[in-house]
Amino acid sequence: MSNCNSIIDNQKILNINFVMATLSNIISSTTQAIAIAIVNRHGELIAFSANDNCFPLPRKVAFRKAYTASLLRRETAIVSEEVKTGRLNLSSLNDPLLLAMPGGIPIIIEENIVGAVGVSGLTAEQDIALAKQYIDRLLSFKE
Repeated sequence: MSNCNSIIDNQKILNINFVMATLSNIISSTTQAIAIAIVNRHGELIAFSANDNCFPLPRKVAFRKAYTASLLRRETAIVSEEVKTGRLNLSSLNDPLLLAMPGGIPIIIEENIVGAVGVSGLTAEQDIALAKQYIDRLLSFKE
């Protein structure tokens, strides 16, 4: 995790310049119909981008995946499994934005969840891989 101190400030808030530069880099590197949303540790949207060929639904789903990963403090693939096995009932949490679909991953720096990324538009496995790629690039970002 090189350069982590620049990625967050002393209040554990993500540096928006790094977030946006990494997001731009990922989106511009593909022509696939994808949407990527970044939220802060409170689930509030701080960055979003999608390719022009991305349909409206994945754009909304990307935010909800990031939101869920941030608020529930775990990958949405885990949330999806918990819902399938009956260990978690999202409706009991009374939050219509929570979503049990793989592709949302918390951004963890120095053992703190500082936000989350949500990717939508591809297969579940590809969404997860791209979300992990985003986090890896963010954590190794150089000015």
